[in-house]
Amino acid sequence: MNRNGFADTHRESGLAPGVALDRRRLRKQLADAGHVATNPADRSHHDPHRRSARAVRLLHRDVADAARVAGDEPRAGVITGGVGFGNVNVEAIQVPGQTDSRPRLLGFAFEPSALDESLIELNRRGLTTGERRPLVAAGADGSKRTLWTNVTLRDFSDSDSAADATIHIFLSEYSPTYVNVDDRRERLRRQLLASGDGSLGVVDVKEVIVGAVDLEAARPLWQKLLDPTPSATSNTWQVGGGPSVRLVRASESRIEALVVRVASLERAKEFLRKTQLLGAETASQVTIDPSKVAGLDLRLVDR
Repeated sequence: MNRNGFADTHRESGLAPGVALDRRRLRKQLADAGHVATNPADRSHHDPHRRSARAVRLLHRDVADAARVAGDEPRAGVITGGVGFGNVNVEAIQVPGQTDSRPRLLGFAFEPSALDESLIELNRRGLTTGERRPLVAAGADGSKRTLWTNVTLRDFSDSDSAADATIHIFLSEYSPTYVNVDDRRERLRRQLLASGDGSLGVVDVKEVIVGAVDLEAARPLWQKLLDPTPSATSNTWQVGGGPSVRLVRASESRIEALVVRVASLERAKEFLRKTQLLGAETASQVTIDPSKVAGLDLRLVDR
């Protein structure tokens, strides 16, 4: 437990929220944005999603202007890259055995104040967790160390594995011998400020919108998880310094959208208009055209 509730959503791992992307397009988009090096042989000049890929590359460039997130330790068969959004990192990832290659908002991780204590508390609250999934790396001398440990929150996920999940919400704890979470978070925040927040003027992620088929059943479950954090409304919780979590009724239990705060909505709107990425507009919000970003629901609001 921490003083802000069960756990903070301002993740340092780059796993929250995760966007699953097709491997070929992921590598091309991140490489064009300057995030990772790639072999020219991997590039496809006949990608049927070229227009969508171009749009996503533009967005990656914008976020790259704001902050770059160094990749974590290599994992066999995992293709990944991430960007910082001020209070949360967003990871684009493809995992071995992934059953659905559609780009989607897959889920997010909570950073527990202490994993052992959090698991005891979850059990006391009657919530179910999966097995510990440590990532163990071997050194050149044959020594092994745990880099981080993930644990699925089963009451909020439809699978223990991100490979075949529609929604995957979990705890993730880094080993302090691997990375100092607070120091890296602060470094990324400084990079974001130094960059002028990028072309969109990204400040942070305001809200993660979670769809629930049975809203009445989901609401008390989330309150049980996030106690003693009060619900700002009947369906919204502000957790620590991270994004709030908002539940909405939906035809499928999944992550519906990210709401991103920008320094100036007019400035962001002008950038999106100029790059032909502008979607729906209201007085207080604009969206990035979903048809240009493979159907993802990304909403921008004033800070």
